[in-house]
Amino acid sequence: MRLLVLLLVAVEVSALPLHTSWLASRAEAPTADVIQKTDKYALDLSLKEFNKVAEKKEPGLDWSTDGCSKVPDDPLGFPFKKACERHDFGYRNLANQDRINSDTRKQVDQRFRKDLKDTCSEQEKGTRTVCKVVADTYYAGVRVFGGAHAKKKNNGNEAAKDGAKEEAADIEARDVDPEAYAEYLRRKAISDAVVADVLARREAGLPDTMEDGDEMEVRW
Repeated sequence: MRLLVLLLVAVEVSALPLHTSWLASRAEAPTADVIQKTDKYALDLSLKEFNKVAEKKEPGLDWSTDGCSKVPDDPLGFPFKKACERHDFGYRNLANQDRINSDTRKQVDQRFRKDLKDTCSEQEKGTRTVCKVVADTYYAGVRVFGGAHAKKKNNGNEAAKDGAKEEAADIEARDVDPEAYAEYLRRKAISDAVVADVLARREAGLPDTMEDGDEMEVRW
């Protein structure tokens, strides 16, 4: 039950508190080279290529990350952490450069979606559908909640929200898009059912695999 709550109540993947390095980097205007590298690393490279670049931590860019933030890095064993780290990179560096807006945020979110999809495609046959259902909720979560955090970052606000409790309490006050929130709830309901079934199977000692694509609405 704890896993279910962590996984599905507060999907704030990459809804990140600020770091002092982030604030310091805002003092200087980014060079054309930094902007070009940001776009390439955040959007163009495959996730595996990005991971290799991230190991070097080139100067002039913000490599700070807290993984998948308030949700598990590896829900049900699926390795989502690297995708979350790249999502962090995109949000934080675009914000550093005063380039975070609805269009650029959508680009980073869509790249996150593809990274999750690619990660799920690499899982064992029979587990990919479950992986995609969970990933669907992670993606829907950043579409709903990421915008508010991007705005806070762009304004230099270091205060972090308190997670699930505040998400439920002030959804309207945070100016969340109603259509995006409705889609998040739809996907969350599907994911709730799938995760609950997997946990029940594990508790009963049964395999948690299923035929890929069976009886699940997974839209990519």
